[in-house]
Amino acid sequence: MLVSTAAFNLFRFDSVGNKTYLQPLFRVPGLTRRVELAGGVWAAPNGGVIPFWPLLVLLLAAALVSGLRRREGQGVPRWPAIVLVGMVAVLTAQFASWYSPFGWIAWGPRLFLPWLPVLLVLATVLYPRPAQTLASWVGGTSTRKIGAGLALALAALPHLAALRPPDPLERLFALDASCPVPAVLQKVSTGYFYRCLDHTAWAKTPVWVDSLRTLDAGRGVWLALAVVAACLAALLTAPLGVERQLAKASR
Repeated sequence: MLVSTAAFNLFRFDSVGNKTYLQPLFRVPGLTRRVELAGGVWAAPNGGVIPFWPLLVLLLAAALVSGLRRREGQGVPRWPAIVLVGMVAVLTAQFASWYSPFGWIAWGPRLFLPWLPVLLVLATVLYPRPAQTLASWVGGTSTRKIGAGLALALAALPHLAALRPPDPLERLFALDASCPVPAVLQKVSTGYFYRCLDHTAWAKTPVWVDSLRTLDAGRGVWLALAVVAACLAALLTAPLGVERQLAKASR
């Protein structure tokens, strides 16, 4: 991938690097601002990973913590977890150093999104105990399965609601009193640009909440009910807790 990217850049820019993206204008100035944006990459209501993918973050964090606490000589060693944590830290620092850390204009943390499933799969395959424990606990009773299904539906609804008109991103990126002029980095001051970035990321109505307005009537209600039904069916029929049941049966 690196070779193909370098070859493309060489063809387009006569350089192995992307001359456009490497311009100093597109790099975030100041360590303090980068630290603030690093927090936004994870927690900002309109672009952070946690508000948009809470269940994924929970499973990823549990798997990595389990890996970091692993004692030497017990199964998979600790160093893969350290590598994965390092990857998360490097990615966070790189996105926080870029003038558009969320990958806007888009739904949620677009730049981080391609990495999240990969990190989750690696972490849970290497350190499956937290995911297995959670699955066994949820699968212990029908009540827990129903609760988990409702939680899953609640987390999924905004993502599907955003596909229905009107587009919530139009309201998110609309001009307002705090940012009356389009925040185009090449045309405004650096201070104004990053002030508008913070305002959009933190102060405006969370876009995933705003998107739920499309589910208040008509087909939106049926879409919500279909999502809830699908999540409940998936959890109620999934073989969660099978290992625990087999262990009890063998005693």
